[in-house]
Amino acid sequence: MGAVNLACSPCVQKVVNRHLPIGTPNGAVNRRKVRPGAVRGRNAIAALVSGAFVLTGCTAAGGSTDPPGADQVAAAAHRAGCETTVRGVVSSPGSLTAGWLPAGFQLTEGGTASPGDMPGATYAATSEGADPPRVQLRFSYSPGPLSPLDGGRATATPVEVQGHPGLLESGPPAALFIGVYWKPTAGVLLSTVGYKVPSSIVVQVAQRVRMTPPGEVPLPITAGPVARSAAITAARRTAFIAGATVEAKLSSWTEVTTLLQAGHDGTGGTAAAFPSVAAPWAPVWAVLLSPLRSPGPRLAARPGTAAAATQLVVVDAATGQAQLETPTGGGTAWFAALTDRDPELGGCPGGSTARLPFGVLTR
Repeated sequence: MGAVNLACSPCVQKVVNRHLPIGTPNGAVNRRKVRPGAVRGRNAIAALVSGAFVLTGCTAAGGSTDPPGADQVAAAAHRAGCETTVRGVVSSPGSLTAGWLPAGFQLTEGGTASPGDMPGATYAATSEGADPPRVQLRFSYSPGPLSPLDGGRATATPVEVQGHPGLLESGPPAALFIGVYWKPTAGVLLSTVGYKVPSSIVVQVAQRVRMTPPGEVPLPITAGPVARSAAITAARRTAFIAGATVEAKLSSWTEVTTLLQAGHDGTGGTAAAFPSVAAPWAPVWAVLLSPLRSPGPRLAARPGTAAAATQLVVVDAATGQAQLETPTGGGTAWFAALTDRDPELGGCPGGSTARLPFGVLTR
């Protein structure tokens, strides 16, 4: 995971509309529903996080060449407050899917694209041999007007597709292919191309194609309305560990999964099973519930479960719904390293003099 330093001296530059790669939690397995909106992890599967964007603190010009410790930088940033705000965006994936298909056709490729890629999909009659009939949906950016050159076939016949002018193209140089081309917006070209499929079927598929274009999502600077006390209440209600000590920090899926996977707890792994989320940059409350350790009777756990263990409950900062409950694997040092971005604490969290959007690592 590469570190990128945007907070170098003089630490006052405003950065606007910057593309920021983020980590993405995935790898959810073996979930059991606890209550609406909650997911319980039980298998020892670490979240797979890649491409995380890290912002580190800065040192004063002319100072020591030895970098200050993380705690020193964080303390200085809290005293100084936030001198500027970094605003960023991430690429959102697009999708291109068929709303209607001939009988026997199934998705064989594509669907929802990865961020930065053009969406597309291929559907084929998989039961009809090694070279079956198929339909391909494609998305591309095209600023010019619709033209027969878009398909490059010998014959182009005007058709109407979803209320827009289109062209049905067929013939050489590939006689087995028949394509429909149209522009739902001035800068986007869609195509539905059939192989070994009649033109009437190709047009029917095109008429029901569903598109979500790729775009940019601004990363949030502020969290939702859920306060610390409400997040703790939701976590206690979900985990149900009698007499547990509770710590809560405002963070994001990106930060929580990255630090937990990094093994700050010293165990060499975690027992977290994280769900795939559509917005890993979303602000969440990470609530850690630790059972008290005493020589007295063992603490009660939910009926039918094993003895209470340290649990992580992730609560949506916008809705107050618990999104995940999972054991942490024992250690909690990773949680101590997690930055608490609650604005009630004041200062500028994360060891930087810049206020960062959620979804960008602050450690």
